[in-house]
Order: sequence, then C-alpha cells, then structure tokens
Amino acid sequence: MAVLANATTSQFLHLTDFHIDPLYEASAGPNTNCHRRSLYSKSPPPVLGIAGSGCDSPILLVEETLKSLVLTDIDFVLWTGDSSRHDRDNQRRKQRLETYRDNRLAVDMLVKYVPPTIKIVPTIGNWDVFPVSQLECQENDPQLLNLWDVWSPLFPLDDPDTEAAKFTFLQGGYLSRMVLDGLVNVLSINSLSFFTENLLVPDCAKFELLPWGERPFDPAHIADRQLIWIEEMLIEARQSRTKVILQGHVSPMGNAEQLWKQECFEWYVYFSGEYSDVILHFTSQHTTQLEPAKPTPVNPFRLTTLVPNIIKSYDIKNWKIMSAIFTGSSIVPAYNPGYRVATLAFLPLHSGGWTVTLERHWTMYLDLAKANKVASSSQTPGGAPLNYKKSCDTRDDYGISDLGGDSLEKWVMVMQGAFPDLAKGKKPGEGAKILRRYGKCIETSLGVQWDEKGDPVDIVEDNVDGEWVLNGEMVAWVFGLMAVFGGVAVWIYCKRRYGDSNYTSGETTPLLG
Repeated sequence: MAVLANATTSQFLHLTDFHIDPLYEASAGPNTNCHRRSLYSKSPPPVLGIAGSGCDSPILLVEETLKSLVLTDIDFVLWTGDSSRHDRDNQRRKQRLETYRDNRLAVDMLVKYVPPTIKIVPTIGNWDVFPVSQLECQENDPQLLNLWDVWSPLFPLDDPDTEAAKFTFLQGGYLSRMVLDGLVNVLSINSLSFFTENLLVPDCAKFELLPWGERPFDPAHIADRQLIWIEEMLIEARQSRTKVILQGHVSPMGNAEQLWKQECFEWYVYFSGEYSDVILHFTSQHTTQLEPAKPTPVNPFRLTTLVPNIIKSYDIKNWKIMSAIFTGSSIVPAYNPGYRVATLAFLPLHSGGWTVTLERHWTMYLDLAKANKVASSSQTPGGAPLNYKKSCDTRDDYGISDLGGDSLEKWVMVMQGAFPDLAKGKKPGEGAKILRRYGKCIETSLGVQWDEKGDPVDIVEDNVDGEWVLNGEMVAWVFGLMAVFGGVAVWIYCKRRYGDSNYTSGETTPLLG
C-alpha cells in the first residue's frame, strides 16, 4: 500500500534463501537429501522439511509461508536471493535450467500471495546462477537476460523505475527501486561481482583516496562499474534528501573470513561509512562473522561483528558506530524457517518535509517440529496458516530505541556494563538480561521466549538433538573515526573519534581495547 501523507511509520519484510526443491519427498531421508525413499522414517512425515538435515525446502513450505504472511501494514518486500536448490545430491546433479525453474516458481508464488501494490525488490543469490557463484556480469549476459525474464512480473511496465532497473540489471546485475516515493530508494547490489568465489570477475581498482574526490575506477571493468553506480546513487540520494537501503546476497564478511575481494571490500566499507547519513542499512544473507576486519592505514572506516563473547573488549570510547548491516533468517530449514519484519519511522523536519529512520525489527520464526505434526501433504488453500511467531525484537527484547548509530552505541555500552557484575557473581541486572537475550537470538532460530523475570527460556525441540541452532542472523557495524553491519547479531561500520590512528603490522583488531 502507499504511504499516506500523515503516516508516521512504514513496515517492510525481508525474505531470503527459499532454496526451493521440487524433488523433495517427505518420506525420504536426509542421507538422500530428501530425494529418495530410505529406511529413515518419521511419523507423521515431515512435509514441511527437516530442520538441520541439509535438505532444501519443499515447495509446500515456501508456499504456505508466503500464504501465512500478514501484509496489512507492509509497504514493500526485500527479497535477497538463493531461491534455487543446492547441488548436494551426487545422484541428482543440478542442471542449469533448474536454476531458472526454481526462481520462476518463487516469482509465481510471490505474485500470487503478495498484492501488486506492494513492491518487491529482488537480488541475485549465488545459487541463482549456474555454475554456483559464477557470473560474468557482462552486459546482456545470458544469465542476466534469463533472470530478468523470470523477474519481469515483479516490474510492471507502468512503474517509472522499470526501464532504468532493466537497463542497469542487464548491464551488470544491479538495480534500484523507489519503494516509498521521495523517501526511500532500495539499491539491489550484485554481490557476485565482488564475491571471492566468482572467478569470472577480477578485483576492483586499488583502494586509494585521491584529491578532490577522484576515483581510480575503470568504467570498462565490471566490478568498478557497479561501484561507480553505487556512489552515484548515494550522492543523488544525499542531494535529494532521500534515504537508501542497500541489499545484497553475499555479505562482505562471513565465518571469520572476508567474503569479498580485497579492493571491492575496502571500497564498499568506505562508501558505507562516508554515506552513512543517507544509508538506512544493508540487508543480506551469508553472515556469521566473528572477527573484526583487518585494518588498512588508508581507509578511515572499519567493519566488524558484534558477538557476545567479545562485546566487553570493544573500544567503544574511541570508535563511533556509523551504520548497521542486518542479515536475515532463511526460509530453507537449515534451522527453523524465519523472516524479518522491520519498521521505518518518518520524522518531520523544521525546514519542511520528512526524514526517515530505521526504528526496529524483529524475527518471525516457525517451530518446524510442531508445524510438521499438524501439516499434511494434502494441505489445501484456505487451511490454517503456518503459525510463525515473533521473537528477538530490537526494541522490546534489546531495549534499543532505534537502529541509528547513537542508539546502537548506547546498547553496546549497556551490555558492556553487565560484565563487572557478572564477574563478581552479582544478580544479573537489565544489561546482563539484554546481553543474554541477544546471545540467545544469535544462537538459535527456534525463537526465544521470556519468563516472568524477563530472562530467555531455553527451548529445545526433539528434531535438533537438544542443541541450539544458529539463527542465520547477525549484526555488523561499520566504524569510522567510528562502524556498523548487522542482523540479530550485529556487524558495525565505525570511525575513530579522535583522528586517524597509526596501525602497526601486528594490529589486527583495532576496535578492541
């Protein structure tokens, strides 16, 4: 629906990683990737998928999830890729045409269950191309032509953004879409052109800050061309006083390692800090970074992850949080299925008009074990929707007033203040409770419930062998001379508060005290 002139908030969804598998058989076992009947049996059969099994999503899970969405207050949807199945079954190797078939299935279901008044912004995932992660990103690349054909129902011909979106997408796999007129623009980034696993695109131009804002980019270079476009769109947003949401699939960092090519990574971190005044956030998948990025002397911004075991070591007094990246829970039942709901707030300006802030977000998760007990393969339209539950609310559970840099800093300081009392064995205060809640939200996609004292209750289902499972959600920060990047765990962009620092070759964690 359109945002009215007197509206004060807007909501959007983040959906990711459907990994639809038309070959899924409920009576098959995980040892066959749920493709062939085996001695494995469940009663009743898990028609909605098996958490933690390595099996991909049955069509029924994706369709029933989309059918269950409550869209009354939703203005737009971020859809960040990986709709096609993995290629894990040696007896049923994936074929190129399956990639487009699975994406077409996803689009057909989105069009069926999401009204046309709600804009959907798609992004290429590394499993949306064939072979996996390999995309030349050249102009009119056959894979880009095929994907645009599949996605075209999401872009009506009368939409003013459609022509420009098609042009840039066919140039390099990236596009923009204005989701709230004059207020919020979404830049859908082709992260595969930056991804280290994509061997078909070389690294970006060497990171160096030249006089007068000059850039060493080569417009003929695929990855450079996307960087040029990103900065042009951010400058345009600054001039027009609009806000930008950046979305992609492969995050710049992953499990304690950098996932993007070095120079592309440096440029992106720099843009995220330099234009943090217009960037609301970056949303993606592929995120569980546990260590800060290695510093470079020339980039004033840094990217790191906020995780409980190193929160107390963050040198928050000397670094300012600039912005955040939020990664989303996936529909595919690697763990329990989930998706993100977020709220934007509109604030009036003294000079007239509005500014927009990212106010809060929460996770909707499905208890897959319980859902499978009541579901059946004959489930028909009009039946009871899947019971997705709310969890990990940044305001209600973490006490964060909004998701701007200043509020996130206060949140970190509250959690840091809990450590002295915990070390002395004192009764946990509010800071300790928030710290524990945050840790539980990172570590589990089963969802978090609170007891009457506000403490998280451990929820363990039979189908996960008594272990907590990862939510797939992280928060990261971009720090500049203070940095933020994130999800239910956080990555941060930061900038040092008191000028540039001289790093030695041995300093690999400049954000830590």
